[in-house]
Amino acid sequence: MNETLRNQRIAKEDTVNRVPIPDKHLNARILGILLITAVLIALPTGCDDGTTPTEYSLTMLANPGVGGMATDLTGSSPYTAGASVSIKAEAAAGYEFIGWTAPAGTFDDEYATETTFTMPAQDLTVTTNFFQGQLIAD
Repeated sequence: MNETLRNQRIAKEDTVNRVPIPDKHLNARILGILLITAVLIALPTGCDDGTTPTEYSLTMLANPGVGGMATDLTGSSPYTAGASVSIKAEAAAGYEFIGWTAPAGTFDDEYATETTFTMPAQDLTVTTNFFQGQLIAD
């Protein structure tokens, strides 16, 4: 048998008989890919991906209804969570403004007739409260 034919035969046998060597780092690579996938899934999405942020409606209410008016001065409900909304209370004759209430969100000053309300991530009603009569100062 000539030398070239013998080398080709050995090369062919080596190719056929090769056993894959296990990759010592395969588990680490798979774990890394899974961790990256989990992080990407968990990241919050913003407006950059073309989606519209969730908006929540704000309803204004006076308590009692005849006590005055509650006005959303910003006037662009619905709002996104965290939006600053300018609001105003006007008491009717014979009533005094006593404060703002809401089940969620925050007021810059809940006792000011004009204030800013920070919108929470839910639909809600902001109420301006009035007292019939005259309040006596301390």
